[in-house]
Amino acid sequence: MPAGAEDTRRDITLRLLVVAHGPATTVLKLQAEWADPTWRIGFFTSGQDLRLRDDLGHSYGPPVTPSPLTW
Repeated sequence: MPAGAEDTRRDITLRLLVVAHGPATTVLKLQAEWADPTWRIGFFTSGQDLRLRDDLGHSYGPPVTPSPLTW
């Protein structure tokens, strides 16, 4: 994991804390931080698709099947 693996957009900083790799799955543990105390983290429910995108345009979503690496 690269040192300083974080990015800030719209006053929200997202840090990469841990990466776990398996044969078919990569799991990321992230931390979000922001200054405004009135902001709260929302919860995602079934049917919503949380996706991450990198600077090369790749899109990453949740695994299709459960993984032993998921926590």
